[in-house]
Amino acid sequence: MFSIHGMGITTANDSELIEFDKEELKKRFEINNIEKILYRLFDVRYINYDLNKVERGRESLMTNFIDVSNLGLLSLKGIRNNLTSKFFITNLITDKSAVSTLDNGYLFPLYIYPNRKRLHRPSTLEKKEELKIRLQQAKYHYNQVKNFFNKKVLPFYNSIDADENNAIFFEEHRSSYEEAKATVEQIQSQLEETKPQILSLGLGSDRIPNLKKEIVAQIAQKLGLVFTDEKIQKKGTFAPIDILDYIYAVLHSPNYREKYKEFLKIDFPRVPYPSDEKMFWKLVDLGS
Repeated sequence: MFSIHGMGITTANDSELIEFDKEELKKRFEINNIEKILYRLFDVRYINYDLNKVERGRESLMTNFIDVSNLGLLSLKGIRNNLTSKFFITNLITDKSAVSTLDNGYLFPLYIYPNRKRLHRPSTLEKKEELKIRLQQAKYHYNQVKNFFNKKVLPFYNSIDADENNAIFFEEHRSSYEEAKATVEQIQSQLEETKPQILSLGLGSDRIPNLKKEIVAQIAQKLGLVFTDEKIQKKGTFAPIDILDYIYAVLHSPNYREKYKEFLKIDFPRVPYPSDEKMFWKLVDLGS
């Protein structure tokens, strides 16, 4: 059903990178990429989402949940024992242990944002510090050259006849001045690139359902309904959120869990297609 899915985030250093308090992370790091994360069930915390520090950031998957509107289904691939809390819904980036500390959890986004730029991988802290030192040195050199050019070269050149030799002398110093200025601007640009950047494209046509079209078409045909990419208040239509609600209701059905408990121990849950419109909407209401 879901075209794209993946495992949750692995930090390999939770105690350092994840906190209850956003301000605590700010004190600990010089960072601009703090995000909310579903750390455990009903346990939302903050993460330093620095892709150089997080061991497995799952960037291409998680960018579908940063600064955009989305929902995702959480599930395990095989369940050891208790089925009651192994399926969940989130609207946040997610830790791999969100639904179980024993097994890795997988995230299935309802929508994907294919035109959205991925996070620029920030440079290491060491490189950032090196750039700061270089910028300080470049600014000092630029100020020295600029002062000499404005206070000595320019007044001297304006006070004499501009013959060929004087013109060459002037151009050499002007070139040094421009080169020093360009060096400062280049390092400033490199330093700016160490900050993570995200391009948010919003909703509408910029997001598409993360659902296989052939399966959706089969469901639509069985139910006698028209599928729409976004939810609209029009009779005879259904949308991705309705499918998610239906799936969520089925996964929490005691009858379903009992009937398929052996299969649920070895693979992802497989949900039967809805075949009756009335029952479909009943389960959608329960799932929502």
